Amino acid sequence: MMAKESALERLVGDTSEFESTLPTRPLLFTRPESPIKDIVSFAVLDHLIASMPLKPPFLEIFKDNERIDYKYYQYGRDANDVLMADWINPVAAAEFLEQGATFIFALLDRTIPGVATFCRSLSTALGLPISADAFLTPKYSQSLDRHYDRVSSFIVQVEGEKYWELWSPTAPGPLSDYHPWMPTELEDSEHDRLFSNEPTLKYKLTPGSVLWLPRGWVHNVHTEEEPSLHLTFGIPDITGHTVARVVLDMLADVPELREDLPLHFWERPSTMQETLARSVETMIDAIHTLDRAQLAGLVANKMLTQMLPADLRTVSAGVGRLPQATKAELLTDQIVHLESADDELTLHLGNRDVTVSGAGKEAVEHALDSGTNVIDATQNPDLIELIDALWHQGVARVIT
Repeated sequence: MMAKESALERLVGDTSEFESTLPTRPLLFTRPESPIKDIVSFAVLDHLIASMPLKPPFLEIFKDNERIDYKYYQYGRDANDVLMADWINPVAAAEFLEQGATFIFALLDRTIPGVATFCRSLSTALGLPISADAFLTPKYSQSLDRHYDRVSSFIVQVEGEKYWELWSPTAPGPLSDYHPWMPTELEDSEHDRLFSNEPTLKYKLTPGSVLWLPRGWVHNVHTEEEPSLHLTFGIPDITGHTVARVVLDMLADVPELREDLPLHFWERPSTMQETLARSVETMIDAIHTLDRAQLAGLVANKMLTQMLPADLRTVSAGVGRLPQATKAELLTDQIVHLESADDELTLHLGNRDVTVSGAGKEAVEHALDSGTNVIDATQNPDLIELIDALWHQGVARVIT
């Protein structure tokens, strides 16, 4: 049986560039056709905005580098029901599109099942959390000025064409919470490089184009003769600073660092220096003695809770409508991470875990090792309960 192509393979083909670290330079991959044309299109977004209870910020509209106030494209007082007042009004939104504005559909991994599945597969391949946004831009338009993003992204062209100009970073690796794009604070030489000089790279994206854009690369994007729809699969900054923030949380358990500092310490330079030196030394000593296993567990938990969770079958299981099936297929794209210890196997599903043991552990491991992902309870009826539990948690599909 041929292995199912992963989301990463669908995007880039040869995955060697993403084996150990994320590339720090842009890369362009050309696929025979859009690798996500089966899950996102103009028609899919038509349905999303016209038939679903969509609210900001799941749809934001930008024009002339400004976000349009939500009130101009919500139902507001025109709503048939007070509960619809903050929903998107498709008629009002369409007027902005006709004026050249860009629609940004945020977190499609939460609103379109196919996108969610794709994001989970991409997360599995990279071991990192993934989210998805769509950008819909009319022809001859540019709604956002040049800027950099604080997340790295796969830019996947779905429909039409878009023109990208890229400049190397002003400072490498901007962090989401610390380094916003502020062009007015650039040094003159950097401002000239970004606003007067030719770009470092130029690309024209068409369906089948996939651009890897590392965080920090300045980009200027526009359409010409055709409208454009592209998706960005974004990866947040997971760096040494991520670990540092977890360490800082752990230092809250150090009694010396919870003591009040001397009164007026900040007013006298000598007292300030003494106080800072003592605090920093205490931190360094505490860091050297931190429980590394605890730190590892906290960092791993931070990663797991950022992953898109598996689809819990809340209603069906809640009313007792379990399948009582004898054969089911494990949905590996729904499993964030597997952890085996002694007689237990834990399936990490993002916001929750499922632990199996004994015959259940053997059945899951056999299904995965065989490559079929099938759990067969025909010869062992005790496994029916396992299948029900995995189905309830959204990580199994009933076969019979």
